Amino acid sequence: MQAYDRRDANSILSYLQSKAEEISNGQWTDFSNGDIGTILLKLIAYMADMNNYQIDKGLSELYIDTLHERESALSLVKLIGYEPKGYKSARVSIDLSLEPGYAVENGTVIPRYSVFTDDSRNISFCNVKEQQWYANKAEFVVFEGNYSSETRVMSEVDENARLYLNAPNIDIETMTLSIAGDVIARVDNVLTDISNQLKYSVHISSDSKMYIQLPSYWKDLLSTSSSLKIEYLLTQGATGNIGSHILTKVYNTINAGIQDRYIKVDNNLASTGAADPESIEEIQKGAPMYASTMNTLVTLEDIQLAKYEVDGVSDIIALDYNTPESGLVQPADAYKVNVYVLPTDNDYIVDPGGQLTDVGKALKEFIDERRLTSIMVEYKNVEILTPEIKIEAYINKYDIRADSLASDIKNIILEKYDRSVFKIGEGIYSSKLSKQILDEINYCNYIEVQLPDDSYIPTRMQFLEVTEDNIIVNVVEEW
Repeated sequence: MQAYDRRDANSILSYLQSKAEEISNGQWTDFSNGDIGTILLKLIAYMADMNNYQIDKGLSELYIDTLHERESALSLVKLIGYEPKGYKSARVSIDLSLEPGYAVENGTVIPRYSVFTDDSRNISFCNVKEQQWYANKAEFVVFEGNYSSETRVMSEVDENARLYLNAPNIDIETMTLSIAGDVIARVDNVLTDISNQLKYSVHISSDSKMYIQLPSYWKDLLSTSSSLKIEYLLTQGATGNIGSHILTKVYNTINAGIQDRYIKVDNNLASTGAADPESIEEIQKGAPMYASTMNTLVTLEDIQLAKYEVDGVSDIIALDYNTPESGLVQPADAYKVNVYVLPTDNDYIVDPGGQLTDVGKALKEFIDERRLTSIMVEYKNVEILTPEIKIEAYINKYDIRADSLASDIKNIILEKYDRSVFKIGEGIYSSKLSKQILDEINYCNYIEVQLPDDSYIPTRMQFLEVTEDNIIVNVVEEW
């Protein structure tokens, strides 16, 4: 009997020759290349080798460690509920301000999918949510990609409540789905949503096509003639990251009541987050890890990464009671984590009465759904500090800009140390602040900045907030 691991053409030919000799009672002994029987045996061995190759290849696609085809990987990992990550747009925070002499009313809307670009207009970043001007400034996150949209009809939804999209290179975080002008909420998986409300999720099919998944009961809520609009950004993926100070212009009007050329744009930091879809190798690593944790938050880093998943959260610090440097005492009842959260606006996670706010409830729901049952999480607000900043600014006595110097300095400080960009654990140093002011105000001769103890560095649970009320500027006119 042929050994199961000897399946190549040469091994098969040797086996066939031995069987031919055996069956012929030793009369077939000529296995030279010119023998017609040998030619037939070689043909059979070759065909068997090819069949074995195809069988082996097919079998290898049934196991995560040995597969080679992306279609096999996508089909296989769906059995454990793992969804490989798709395209991710680069994202970065930008600052908008107006040229001197121009102003807009507070609350003026910056529409969704406004386009911000570089000097040569080769790069395109867009905001995916409406933003507003305040004090002639705005700061928000934009995503790399070119705007695109599809207008579809509900009759195109198939029997599995799926609507396939026309492009694969979409970051789902940039997508907006609206029906009759109403924006529909997106969830991770609409098939596990128990709200009985019309929501949707986005997935990738086994043949790498992106589709929108609707709840099976969508026909109870909408007619097949209803139209829907799908808006999104077509991203470059991993090649879309940019450095700091690249975005400088508004490409299309953002309805501020002024021309785009009078709007100053800048990204102070390099962008992050750009990625192509997970490779087969990444899927082979990620799927077993997912299966072992079953989509739970296991590490402190897992909890801290929730800041990217929950709206209204700017930053999270998770401290383990078991970590000596935390200074915390481990309770006897369970493994415990303190979660310190910085919201993106003025709302707290925990209100003064000790109750979770709406943002806090959203974060709690996200963590509760994914954490291990043995973990106890306590939610706390990061302490916000407002130290007084005193500044002596010197200017020539006859300079007509002396009257505006104080307000110009305050505007620079408020821009550089706005709470949405000034992170936990960083500090303001008088020399650094002085240099930033002098770099931008060339008519100011000299700056002295007085801070508590000359400089102030918050602890990791504190956040330094600078407001107009805690900046005192004394303008000194000198000869």
